[in-house]
Amino acid sequence: MKYLNCSKIIKENPRVLSWNDDIQIMHYRAHQEIIRANMCVPLNMISIVLHGTKEILGCGRKKVVRAGSGFFMKKGSYLVSDKIEDDEKKYESLIIFF
Repeated sequence: MKYLNCSKIIKENPRVLSWNDDIQIMHYRAHQEIIRANMCVPLNMISIVLHGTKEILGCGRKKVVRAGSGFFMKKGSYLVSDKIEDDEKKYESLIIFF
């Protein structure tokens, strides 16, 4: 199982559009599918899926978010998958941590 540390990803990602103590905005891309990774979310977040599908397992429920839709996540730990629907566009989302 893969582990995704959002704080580390944000700090090391050149696609971060803003970085301060209160709000981080990131243009996220995954070139390979991520299947059932443990994701630690240090802050509340809103994400808009631009390409692909995000699957979230948390609190005993599964949520599927397709391209063109968004979702809210409270800080915490989740099991997530990033699914690629189009090999040319890969998985892509805009994420706002606050």
